[in-house]
Parts: sequence; C-alpha cells; structure tokens
Amino acid sequence: MAAAQEASTLLTSGQPRQALGYCSLAVLAGGGRAGHLRLRAACLAELRECGRALGDLDLVLRERAADSDLPVRAEDLCSRGRLLLRLGNEAGAAGAFAQALTLAPAPAQSSLWERPGRAPAAQVLLGHGQRCLEEQRYEEAWTAAESGLLVDPEHCGLRRLKARIRREAASGCRLH
Repeated sequence: MAAAQEASTLLTSGQPRQALGYCSLAVLAGGGRAGHLRLRAACLAELRECGRALGDLDLVLRERAADSDLPVRAEDLCSRGRLLLRLGNEAGAAGAFAQALTLAPAPAQSSLWERPGRAPAAQVLLGHGQRCLEEQRYEEAWTAAESGLLVDPEHCGLRRLKARIRREAASGCRLH
C-alpha cells in the first residue's frame, strides 16, 4: 500500500518515471491487484509506453470480467480505447469505446468527453462504422453508429451513417 501511495503522489506531481518503480513494487507486493495494475498502466501511459500499459489494462479487464462494478469496468475500457488510439489502432479503440458505452453509458460518456473529447471519439466511431458498412458488417456498423451518437447526439455524419446502414441492411444491396 505504501508503494502505491508513493507512486500515486509521484504521478500526480508529474514524475511518472520515478513513480514507475513504486508502481511495479505495488503490483508485485499486492499480487497484481487491479488498482495497482491500473496505477502502473496510468504511469506507463504517461511515459508513452502504451503497449506495456495496454498489457496491464488487459490483465485488469480479464480479472474483472465477472465483476459487477460496471462504471469502473467502463472506465477501464475507455482507457484501453485511448491507449489503442495512441497506438494507431482505431478499430480496436472504437470497439473498446462501444463496449464501454454499452456497459455504463453515462460514465463512459463523461470519460470520453474528457479524453479524447466529444468530437474525436465520435470521429473514431464514425470511421469504424463506415469501414464496417463497406465490409457489409451491418451489426457492427450499427453498434458503432449508435455508440457514436451516445458520445455526440448531434453528429450529422453519424446520423447519416445510421440511415445508410438501415437502408442497405433492409434492401440487401450496397449503395454508392
């Protein structure tokens, strides 16, 4: 616990490199508890070591798969999506954002509005929805459009995408 508190203090004061050692100590001493893994993931993300941070978050998500604390799980998914976005994996980020918005819409919205922001999050979901539509994966495209509209209900591109998905899925043919 002392190592985790010291890591948190160092991270808050803008010293992620110094915090990393304490984070790792907390993870080792705490048996890989979710809170310690989250703290180390945040530290690694600050240091732009996104791949390692993603590994810690994936451990948290696997461990908490049956957990009923949906807002915390949604935040973990939002964090995972932000890391994937930094790594250039927009499809993975869109999937994580959509999953978070499905689990706990209000907390996920707040998290995404804060980072990466309303417009960037909606744009990621729009791009993913458009790619899914081009590949005739209608259900996935629909989920992306619905999720994007939860992030930004006024987004015209997402509204158009949703209407196009409805038309194409109903008619069985592709419109260009």
